[in-house]
Amino acid sequence: MYNSANRTPLQQAMRVSVLNIVLNFLLVLLKTVTGILAKSPVLVSDAVHSAADTLCTVLVLSGIGYAANHPGILAKRLQTAVICLLSVLIAGTGLRMMYGGIVLLTEGSNGEIPGTAAVAAGAVCMTVKAMMFLFTRRYAIRTGNPMLLADAFHHRADCASSLLVLISVGAAFLQCLWADALARLLLGGILVVSAVSLCGQSRRQETQPTE
Repeated sequence: MYNSANRTPLQQAMRVSVLNIVLNFLLVLLKTVTGILAKSPVLVSDAVHSAADTLCTVLVLSGIGYAANHPGILAKRLQTAVICLLSVLIAGTGLRMMYGGIVLLTEGSNGEIPGTAAVAAGAVCMTVKAMMFLFTRRYAIRTGNPMLLADAFHHRADCASSLLVLISVGAAFLQCLWADALARLLLGGILVVSAVSLCGQSRRQETQPTE
């Protein structure tokens, strides 16, 4: 996405984080404007979620800068705290999906189907989030930065949320509520397991002696 051949791992990680902040801000604007025009409270609510994602990436950016300037046990603890916080957010997204699936199975649909504009915005957001996950994960692996990798998995969770909007619309049109509920339960479960694994791995790395 940009030339990183002459940049240090720290510079690459921080530039990726800044780019994620800008993209998240644009998604907030898109979801807010489209949600208001399309009268979609779900999309407006998702815009608030994206705003929170922006703050999380700011936290990641701050953590990366602090860890680079203050190496040692304190930096490792800060790194673990940031990753575990992102893990909690990912798990929260997964639990919300699973709860929605259970409610759908027990109570049925409320009959509301998002409009065309809301669906289009959801598709755009899902595509952008998928791209953010891919390039953030790429640079996290390249730079060996676990905080950046945790942020990448957070983007993947948001992508799954946008995917559920599209699945819900399709299921509503086809009157296959069980398919919508099953998708929510499966995706939610995957996110929860991923979050627990991510936090556990970070905790194990913290206890490893520094070479």
